[in-house]
Amino acid sequence: MWMYQLAPAGTPISIPDLAYWLHAQFNQSGVLEEFRQSICDRYGVRYCFFVSTGRAAFSLVLEAMRECASTEKDEVVIPSYTCYSVPASVARAGLKVRICDIDPRTLDYDYIALEQADFTRVLCVASANLYGIPNDLPRLGAIARKNGALVLDDAAQSMEASIQGDFSGTLGDVGIFSLDKGKNITSIDGGIIVTNRDDLGSLLQAKVAALPEPSLKTRSLYLIKLLVYSSFLHPRLYWIPNGIPWLNLGSTRYTVNFLKESYPVFLASVGKRLFDRVGLITASRIEKAQYLIKKIKGLDNIQLITNPSYISPVYLRLPLLIKRDHRDKLMIRLKQAGIGASTSYPTSIVDIPNIDSNLFRGSCHSEAGRWVAKMILTLPTHSYVTKADLDRIVLKFR
Repeated sequence: MWMYQLAPAGTPISIPDLAYWLHAQFNQSGVLEEFRQSICDRYGVRYCFFVSTGRAAFSLVLEAMRECASTEKDEVVIPSYTCYSVPASVARAGLKVRICDIDPRTLDYDYIALEQADFTRVLCVASANLYGIPNDLPRLGAIARKNGALVLDDAAQSMEASIQGDFSGTLGDVGIFSLDKGKNITSIDGGIIVTNRDDLGSLLQAKVAALPEPSLKTRSLYLIKLLVYSSFLHPRLYWIPNGIPWLNLGSTRYTVNFLKESYPVFLASVGKRLFDRVGLITASRIEKAQYLIKKIKGLDNIQLITNPSYISPVYLRLPLLIKRDHRDKLMIRLKQAGIGASTSYPTSIVDIPNIDSNLFRGSCHSEAGRWVAKMILTLPTHSYVTKADLDRIVLKFR
């Protein structure tokens, strides 16, 4: 069993996918335009731009928002527990972070705390939508609008999730998606920006057009990553890269030194191919997560994430909250069973090692975010997870 290891997250790229990618190299720009149009049609947006990464997309959106703002607002509200790339993107855009604590029952904002926040210098509020579970965007949007702030709907982890029937990523002034390796679909890397606002759309169009092209070295690295990822994500082979310490697979690192470049067009066919079947990929994740929820619900020391009935998650991963001593023991058992469970982001945003304390402004109350960081465990739901894997997970929990 030691040679069978499920990755914590990912979307398989099959041999037919690679064949499609190879064939599409003769019409790269045409495929990218088809991909763009598919995004616009499915999500009902007029503007859609592709950039090198989700972080680059986040940072460019903030720059455009600041240029559109009529006042000197320079703060971005983010939750106390979220992906480390969020504060990094804020810092890269030259803005400040205003922390708002979360509700540990939902992983969403603590909306009472958000309503009481100082919005004097707040440019925008960013959603998190962690693990494919959408935030309550109607409520978040109402608070932001009341205080004259914009909304960045960060759907990097929640493509295809919905709130009251509207897709995640489309419920703010601007939305972003990520095409990174561990996301809902992938093209190895890439970020997508969507909006229906003409002012922001025009600004973003100019900014994206001005981005430098990826270097030959960068394009070569993307190609290597594509071939390695498509080969070694399979659970019969994932143990090989996972056993190489210097690769640090699944590690969380804070850095503002990320590239802001144009999208590597030759990878568009991979993303387009997976997006064509995104509904099937998503349905499979939801089915597996719901099976685990049904089997795990009610067990001692396990807290499930709960959400209003009008929120429809897609479960990029299934998050659970477990008392720390039980969580650590369970992680060992799952690893021994070949299950790639993860403790996700190891700290709240304010406790990130080596983060510049000058990035933060105002209160950094993060009690709930710190608690979640100590208790969270996520389970894989991707296409390589089988019924036998799910039953093995349940057995370890029981």
